[in-house]
Amino acid sequence: MNTDSFIVLTAAVNPRKEVPFVALTPEVRLSLYKPALKNWLSVAEQIGSKLVVVETTGEPLSSLFDVLDQDKVLFYSFTPPSELHKLGKGALESACMDYVVNQLEVLVNADATIHKATGKLIIPNAEKILITQNPNSITIRRSMDRSTSDTRVFSTTLKTWQQNFTSMSSETDDADPQRYLEHVLGNRIIMGEYSKQLRVQRFREIPKIEGVSGSDGTRYGGFSKDGLSNFLSYIEAKFLPHFTRRKI
Repeated sequence: MNTDSFIVLTAAVNPRKEVPFVALTPEVRLSLYKPALKNWLSVAEQIGSKLVVVETTGEPLSSLFDVLDQDKVLFYSFTPPSELHKLGKGALESACMDYVVNQLEVLVNADATIHKATGKLIIPNAEKILITQNPNSITIRRSMDRSTSDTRVFSTTLKTWQQNFTSMSSETDDADPQRYLEHVLGNRIIMGEYSKQLRVQRFREIPKIEGVSGSDGTRYGGFSKDGLSNFLSYIEAKFLPHFTRRKI
């Protein structure tokens, strides 16, 4: 396969009942996925990436994409281990990423860029923020104390994922507020920085998130979701570096 970058979208149209914190019906979820995936196809074409979709609940390619678009997508149907469902969507998403990275590794160079995003969300400024990654790097949003990282969108390479982020599903449990995937990924990034095996970069601009949370049904962009988060990220980007350079 002749490509050096992929947009990898995770999808779960019909999660099993034991998965905690699932707010939307399969019908609603499918209605969100279809237009978002169509949008991601356009993004992939504009930035010269191959679109990869990994669905974890058995939903076929034919229900997600129009016939004319199906050949443009590299589609995987992944069945996660049954014991992961009770741990929640973070564990399932981590296992999903491990699976797709292993599939892509046999097709392309290990330094190929992967842009991971949540399949039912739209990022209007995606073309501006998804850029080719250097080896041993990740571009991601983090909390000011670095304890959590935003798993909805980030960019890294196949090899960087394998060296730093595999098997996070075993550390993730949505029943424990300190063991969400966002915490586990944040901790792995800190360890990678400490060992000097990982370089962490900011996006060129803050990702704009549009869509609905599959966990609680809240729409992104309001004050309770990314509206406040984006404002705080602006403050962080503008003022925090001046403080972090100071030593006491």
